[in-house]
Amino acid sequence: MRIVCPGCKATYEVPPALLTSGRKLRCAKCANDFQPDPVASPPEAAPRLTRQPEPSPQALVRPGQEQTRPLSRQQRTLARPVAAGWAASLVVLVGLGWASLAWRMPIMHAWPPSTRLYAALGYA
Repeated sequence: MRIVCPGCKATYEVPPALLTSGRKLRCAKCANDFQPDPVASPPEAAPRLTRQPEPSPQALVRPGQEQTRPLSRQQRTLARPVAAGWAASLVVLVGLGWASLAWRMPIMHAWPPSTRLYAALGYA
């Protein structure tokens, strides 16, 4: 059964089983909620045309071809603390790695199972 959106005049081909009494539909083009008014279907010999919603801009981008947009001021403001957090985390990890090598003898003396780890790394 063919229905027409009263807001934008988009036409849709909908199975009659889906059109129950009192059911409202939402237009995919203009997002208008409406009660469907059936329109006479074209003759069966003619092909049935349905209006498909337009693809989103993201659907038009091919894989490996990303759209780049400049960041807004708010996004740049939010990105700074995140970058600072990542940098601080990296500094802490590098410091822990350095400390574990610089003080490996006291660590192996205090915690004997660590001797196997340092031996596997070639530092025992």
